[in-house]
Amino acid sequence: MANPRPKMITVTSPRATLMHVYVNTPDDYKGVLKYKTQFTCDAAAARPLMAAMDAATDARMAEAVEETAAKIAKLRAAGENAKAKAVNQPKRKTSYEVLLDAEDQPTGKVRFSSTVNAEGSNAKGETWSNKPVCFDRFGKPTTVVVYGGSTAKVAVQLVPYAMADDNGTLNVGCSLRPKALQIIELVSKGQKSASGFGFEEEEGSYDGSSFTADDAADDSTDDNSTSSERDSQTRSEIADDDEF
Repeated sequence: MANPRPKMITVTSPRATLMHVYVNTPDDYKGVLKYKTQFTCDAAAARPLMAAMDAATDARMAEAVEETAAKIAKLRAAGENAKAKAVNQPKRKTSYEVLLDAEDQPTGKVRFSSTVNAEGSNAKGETWSNKPVCFDRFGKPTTVVVYGGSTAKVAVQLVPYAMADDNGTLNVGCSLRPKALQIIELVSKGQKSASGFGFEEEEGSYDGSSFTADDAADDSTDDNSTSSERDSQTRSEIADDDEF
């Protein structure tokens, strides 16, 4: 008999870039509503998450092997040896994507996918929302609309699974359910982050965070004054020329 299923755990990703984001309103695909997002992290920083997913997959794989062995034994006991011989062993699936470059070399990035039904329900007919909760960088709840390109940490629930394909083979892996996000850098609709344009931090003297609206007003006033002075000087020069 298989061991009792371990309680599903929640793990938080490192800083990640979000894409295909549906955390404010669910994605509607053929009438099926799901909250979802993909996120890409540095591979080194994502090792704890990958290790947790691998461990959950390995545990579910061990159960699947036991379940398959029991199925084969039951068929043989019933004298159905041909059917027993046709039973396939479970297949282990990697549930995250190590990103490769054009030469099939690792880029140092890993992509994860997370999805959950918009609503949950139980045998009693009770329902509840699975909408992920969003927090700002200070840990305060926020209802801001999040778009792809934003930087965030994603809290995901690990859900190991074993799903039979059309041939009856159990495919074993670990899916992720988005539970919460901490938004670190927000990208609005139609915008891209600096990294989205290929920009990285560079040495220099300009810091936009210290540039205020008052600074802009002062610069504008200076520019207008300089322009007026130039116009006055030009008119004076023209008047002098007319005297000759």
